[in-house]
Amino acid sequence: AVEKGVEEPHKKEMRLTEEIFDELKRNADIIKTHTPEGNSIVLDLLIRISMLVMELGFIHSDLAGRPDAASEHQLAFAIEQQLSPSERILHGELVALCTLVMSYLNKNLDYQFIHDLAEKLGLPLKFDELSPSITPEVLERALHTVQLRVGRPTWWDKHTVIDRDVVERLKREFFSAQNISADKTVHDSIIVPKAKLSKRDKFEKSY
Repeated sequence: AVEKGVEEPHKKEMRLTEEIFDELKRNADIIKTHTPEGNSIVLDLLIRISMLVMELGFIHSDLAGRPDAASEHQLAFAIEQQLSPSERILHGELVALCTLVMSYLNKNLDYQFIHDLAEKLGLPLKFDELSPSITPEVLERALHTVQLRVGRPTWWDKHTVIDRDVVERLKREFFSAQNISADKTVHDSIIVPKAKLSKRDKFEKSY
């Protein structure tokens, strides 16, 4: 979004985000235990994140919610669309795993840092650990159906075609070996659909 000139770099918000990540990393072992102390730390971090998002939204009303709805949420939503309504998975864990996927795809992000932090927190590192319903085919279909958003560019806007070898590497990285061996190719290449208005965008444009 910054590269496209749609948004300005938000240095203050980036610094506050780094501080939140640092505290998350420092307290990962405690958070992982799911004790009252760990839960209290998580609640405090959630409050700080919510305040950060609201502050950015008040300053730039067109960017409300932008920090927590980037490329990883687009992929997570596309995966959820492939699952049965009765499928119960934690949205936060799915978004965390999709953040790891996007850091794998986006060379500007520190994949190893995010991987190690997720592992330290005890989060699933593979889709079939999160749910057996999320198969390699589900991921591939999700990659094929990620929807771009008007006025909110993300990684997907620059990479509208994903090569077959990239898809195969994603499968090897984010699924257990036994599930990869049973995998069936869905598409020869992944072409991300053109941008269309999200429900939020439609609502905002109606005013």
